[in-house]
Amino acid sequence: MTLLLALGLFGLQATTVRADSTTDSATDFGNAVASMPEGLSIKQYFTPGNFTGTNSATVTDDKSSTDPTQAVRLTNDKNQLGTIWADDDYYFDLTRNQKASMWVYFGNRGTSAGDGMAFVLQNDPRGTAATSTKSADGLPASGESLGVWGYPDDYTTSATGGVASRAIQASWALEFDTFPNTQDPSSNVANMTDFDYYKVNFGASKPETKNPHIASAYPAQSSTYYRRYYSDNNYATTMNHQGVVPNVTSLSDGAWHHVTMQYTAPTTTGGKGNMTYTFNDKDPNTGQSETGESNSYEVDPTKLTPATNPASPTATMAKWGFTGSTGDNYENNLVVFEQIPGLVDASAAATVTDVTAGAAIPNGATINGGDRLRMDYNLTYNEGRTPWKAIQAQIKVPTDVSLTAAKVTYADGTTETIPIDGLSGQALDYTLQKTLDNSGSTGSGGATATISLYGRADNVDATVSSTVNTFRGSNALATAEAAGFTIQKSTGTLALNLTSNSTVSMAPTDTTTLTGSASLTGATTSSAFTLHSSVNNGDETTTKFDGTGSSQTFSSVVKGSDLKQGTNTIDLYATDDNGDSSGTVTVTVTIGALGFGTVAPNSSFADTVLTGQATTIERNDDWSLTIDDSRGSGSGWTLQAATTPFTGKNIPDNTLKGSLVYVDSNHNTTVLGSTPMTVMTHENNSTDTTTNVVDGWTADTGLLLKTNSDALQDDYSGTVTWSLINGVS
Repeated sequence: MTLLLALGLFGLQATTVRADSTTDSATDFGNAVASMPEGLSIKQYFTPGNFTGTNSATVTDDKSSTDPTQAVRLTNDKNQLGTIWADDDYYFDLTRNQKASMWVYFGNRGTSAGDGMAFVLQNDPRGTAATSTKSADGLPASGESLGVWGYPDDYTTSATGGVASRAIQASWALEFDTFPNTQDPSSNVANMTDFDYYKVNFGASKPETKNPHIASAYPAQSSTYYRRYYSDNNYATTMNHQGVVPNVTSLSDGAWHHVTMQYTAPTTTGGKGNMTYTFNDKDPNTGQSETGESNSYEVDPTKLTPATNPASPTATMAKWGFTGSTGDNYENNLVVFEQIPGLVDASAAATVTDVTAGAAIPNGATINGGDRLRMDYNLTYNEGRTPWKAIQAQIKVPTDVSLTAAKVTYADGTTETIPIDGLSGQALDYTLQKTLDNSGSTGSGGATATISLYGRADNVDATVSSTVNTFRGSNALATAEAAGFTIQKSTGTLALNLTSNSTVSMAPTDTTTLTGSASLTGATTSSAFTLHSSVNNGDETTTKFDGTGSSQTFSSVVKGSDLKQGTNTIDLYATDDNGDSSGTVTVTVTIGALGFGTVAPNSSFADTVLTGQATTIERNDDWSLTIDDSRGSGSGWTLQAATTPFTGKNIPDNTLKGSLVYVDSNHNTTVLGSTPMTVMTHENNSTDTTTNVVDGWTADTGLLLKTNSDALQDDYSGTVTWSLINGVS
């Protein structure tokens, strides 16, 4: 029984080990997808490598029906090789500064993980088929090569050129190595697991690569590798890691890690670029910025020029992508992109302003309940080959803040009103109607856009957390952190009352005076009151109230010349020196417009048989002419008319003998010609905004046609030009 039980346990253990590379990997993958940070939909940008053998790389499906985030998945089991490359349209331009922003995931297997993945720039003639290869058969190699480094399976020579020749050629790589290859070469030379064992020149063990590590180098350069002799003509191979990121002790920890790569192009002909890479610079749970760990290394374009086809002494572009591999140890290797190199380099920043206090709010500051706030989210298109398109703003409105308005202002001066009715909780989701770029392309709002939210802090004691807000375009994603703050409840109740009209109409040259009062209750002491005024959600102006004590009055003059034509809103509220704040009172001021309303494009006079005598011809019923004037009482206008000669249709060079005349209500006649003549004046003294000019005409007044006795029978046509002048002349 004991023996049978032992055999049964052994069999069960074997089954568990086999499931570890399938079931455990699938479970980990499901957890990774569930916790996957927001990123781009990327299938249209990438092509899996087409090397000989099985490529384990793929692009995942959308995270959900509402979240189109997709990830590159390079490996998920033992003994795999995965490569994936950006399509040619999305090449890496070595002559321009650019940025890549991404999240990476290395599974949850800790010290049992292997082997990792690498970000690669390359001009290997094999293109998307490029991989590390074995010396014996030229087939793709994996393991410590990560699919990009030279494979050291020929360990019988001291030269490093053979190792370099089996790497991806004309390349630069940044490795994320989850399995330190630090096995003692004395017994593992033939196992190709020595890359991380020694420092350069085979000094003491290299501490920064004895753990999982991030480093860069040129895979196809002989100087990247070193050989050390062991007995029986065997040589171990170690790698010359460059730009090692410090303080990285774990990668395969079941967490997403953010990486930002900032490339700075050469500034001189034949010069070197530089790649700065920062690891863990965002919190995967909140998206908030963190310091992270950073380093950099050169990118020499001359080393990325194909040796077999050097079209120029320096490469100007490169194919880029990711490679990854596993051996007996394995992991899920995943990449989620926020910004793709060279496509769109975009950034976002957020500022929360206490409008009442007149200052930006630093994170953790204290404000008063009732203070007016403006939250600005500034989006910037830095550079790229395409505009930043279909930008969906996903903004977390701070808690304990009530929104009053929201808008977008583009660099070209145009604006969009964002509807805030029916918000779901504190989330605002809005897609910008214009693209952003710096080329002035059709549909672009320019290189910047500012999303402004206006609101009021609730009068409560509360701590408002900072928020991370996402701006996801179809081709780039950026985030911005808005400051958190503490709200301190005000003790008094300040009420603002308007004693003048809340609705005003006036001309641009007019002024109106807003009057009212404020009263304070519930406070132990009273103080000076301040009136805050904002026109159309613009900057605030402040004035002091008149008087002292718990009740004070105000008077504020508004000039029509300071307002826009049409409807304007003036928001008023009061504060005191104790931090108390009133509700908002809104005054609507309409600055009227003067213009033509309905004007008939074609009108006619009655058909008339000429008798050889002078005659006056009446109008038909197809005349229409209205004037719209919403400027209010006291304004006025002048209507003028001019005409061209009436020409006949049937008799060559025939011009009507006669004239167009205007007869006013007193039967005064004005003969019209090419010079505009006044035919009507009007002063506004009522609430009517439309004047129907034709309705005031009778059969023998208004516009009429007079013919002379020598006029010839014909079909005549001419043009009447109406002119509208502001004011009565």
